[in-house]
Amino acid sequence: YIESFTVYIQTLLKLEKNRLQAPWIIRQNFEQSLSSGGSGDKGSSAHGGSSTTSASSWQLLSSSAYKLINRTFAADDTASLDVSRAQTLIKDSQHKPVDGLTTLGHPIVCHIAASQKESFSFEEIFKSVYILLSDTTTSEHIFDTEFFKDEALHSHIFSISVKYIDDYLVQPYLTESHNILSVLALIYFVDVLQRMMQEREVAVLDTHLEQLNMRLIVKFKELFDPNIAALREPLTRSEIDAELKDHILTKRFSRLSIGVHLFNSANKDSANHHMLESNLRQLRELYLKALNNQVISTIESSDVKRRCTFLIHAFDFILSQYIHFHIDCNDGIEFQKHLEEEVSAFVRYQIEDQFSSLCAFVSHFEAAINKKCSEEENRSRVDQAAMAKVAKQFQLEWQRGIEAIVFDVDRRFGDLPSLCADIRRQSMLHLLMMYSRFRNVVYACFTNPPFRSNLISPDRIMNAVDLDR
Repeated sequence: YIESFTVYIQTLLKLEKNRLQAPWIIRQNFEQSLSSGGSGDKGSSAHGGSSTTSASSWQLLSSSAYKLINRTFAADDTASLDVSRAQTLIKDSQHKPVDGLTTLGHPIVCHIAASQKESFSFEEIFKSVYILLSDTTTSEHIFDTEFFKDEALHSHIFSISVKYIDDYLVQPYLTESHNILSVLALIYFVDVLQRMMQEREVAVLDTHLEQLNMRLIVKFKELFDPNIAALREPLTRSEIDAELKDHILTKRFSRLSIGVHLFNSANKDSANHHMLESNLRQLRELYLKALNNQVISTIESSDVKRRCTFLIHAFDFILSQYIHFHIDCNDGIEFQKHLEEEVSAFVRYQIEDQFSSLCAFVSHFEAAINKKCSEEENRSRVDQAAMAKVAKQFQLEWQRGIEAIVFDVDRRFGDLPSLCADIRRQSMLHLLMMYSRFRNVVYACFTNPPFRSNLISPDRIMNAVDLDR
């Protein structure tokens, strides 16, 4: 067996695609990492006696992942996570019953792959080796327990092979790899493999797989922690002054978050699930803190609408990525809450900006009104001259104010049609609410207001709301 695995691994590694080796955070390795490759060609994997074409999903996913946090990459990075292909590969890695035995598929057939000049990512090679190992140990386990009645013999037979795999496949990877999503892919596969072997009731690999899982977790932490540290570091001036849309800090966070969520959501039964959830929560909290402390703080405090605009774009971008990649997670719930809060704040500031006298009057005098009191008593509690002035001013300016609101909302959010329409609608409804509150104050003071000709019917404003849906 040791000779078979030696030849198999050595042959497979000759078919491995080039991999980026530079860490995300180490700037000095940036140029070297680019020259080492990483884009990868589409390859194919051989199963059984034939070879079928398949995209190197893990490689595509991994190469783009280097650009999540590393400050050396520009804000206009065009790389994208090929999550749909990765999700297909995750689905293909699920163990399923075949002829009464759970399996993860077939290992790569080296001579067919070599003859067709195919190449494979390390993740595909790793998966193939462990499929072969699990199937071989299962077959040997059945033979040993049935014929020799000796499970200890089984462990002795494969101990050298397992050590060789560890020394020449696993350990070099753990030493050289700096790809956090690649590590997560292996963690995911090892967990699936453990469950499959449990269903087969073959325990000979339990210790090895558990130790391998722990080492991969340590490697994940080793790569994840620098990304956490990077969020604590101050941004450069150019990064802070970046455009509001698709800010570099938001793109870094969303890509890393999506990558981790991709594997974590596919493996909710794993013992690692809660650990990754905790890491993701920490990442989200640090991102929000960095966003407020390093970016929002640079915007003039008086320009509250610009602050809201920035945050709305950021949160909507993250949520749109989650939706696009079909990722259902706690982060999505939290960012939805933040988005709704910022939209509400923007709408409030928008109405206060265009109808300042109306909002100021309602804010100042509404609480003084008591419907149980007489009109005369209520009139004594308000500024009647200011009330009449607000009514007249609103009559003259409300349509022009609505046009200004619609123009400003379209200017800020026109590239997000659905969100833009929702903000316009909320703005109109908020205006209608404020004016209705003003009218309630007026009619608590007057049954027949002396300036009633200046009062606008709520239906007219409602029509404007309908027009701008």
